[in-house]
Amino acid sequence: ASEFCFEYTTSLCITPGHQRTAMPPSTVVFFDLETTGLEDDASITCAVVTSGDGVTLAYFSGYGEIMSRAKGMQLIDALSAASTVVTWNGAGYDFKKLYELTGDDRCKTLAVRHADIESARNPSNPYAGIVGLEAITTLD
Repeated sequence: ASEFCFEYTTSLCITPGHQRTAMPPSTVVFFDLETTGLEDDASITCAVVTSGDGVTLAYFSGYGEIMSRAKGMQLIDALSAASTVVTWNGAGYDFKKLYELTGDDRCKTLAVRHADIESARNPSNPYAGIVGLEAITTLD
């Protein structure tokens, strides 16, 4: 299956197949991924990184395919280039799944330094993303 990275502006796909893999370094981005389920053995199928200026990058390894390690590494490159990454439960799930796919230790740094909306919204939620140093231990 061929690999894809689409760039969108607002909701319009402007460059299908474009291989832009990172946002400008000062960019705040929002990140989410989708998986084959919520089980421990679930695999990543796609991910989206969108910035406040309307640029969205969608990562997937083919329609209905499991994301490849190479595509996961491109995703980590994009997230690492951003000044701030915002997620919903990212440390508790998204970065953990991305680390399982790639084995890239940058996921640990991203998990610790990102802003997690679920943790901020409800810090007593036992399923909320793990923040601070605890994020590192969930990835080992």
